Amino acid sequence: MANTGRAVAAARASGTGAVHVRFQGRAWRQRDEALGRRPKCLEGSWGAEFAAGVELRPGEAVFTRRACFDAFLGDGFERHLVARGVRHPLFAGLFAHICVDSTARTAFRKGFEATVLRDCTTGLHSPTSRS
Repeated sequence: MANTGRAVAAARASGTGAVHVRFQGRAWRQRDEALGRRPKCLEGSWGAEFAAGVELRPGEAVFTRRACFDAFLGDGFERHLVARGVRHPLFAGLFAHICVDSTARTAFRKGFEATVLRDCTTGLHSPTSRS
């Protein structure tokens, strides 16, 4: 998280800013319930809040995905990037092999110069993911 916070701070300092994407999908809740795990990706839970250092700031966009992992499949994400002239998005966050991967791959397919900040991501079953 410290690396992600530094990356977001650098983007803000450069004037580029940050775009926030979160997943609050039902599929995770159903799976966790079936496995007896505490919920994540549930509005008001730790999985739906932005961590310290990457919280929303006034004027920053947030996109909430409810039924898909790929931010491009949600409303307005691509339109937001294009309207701001973003051609080289940098991706960070949870979970590297699910949401970050899905979104970065679609960005590449759509012609963006996508970069995943590998020291700013983690997988679902890593010690820091609280699963």
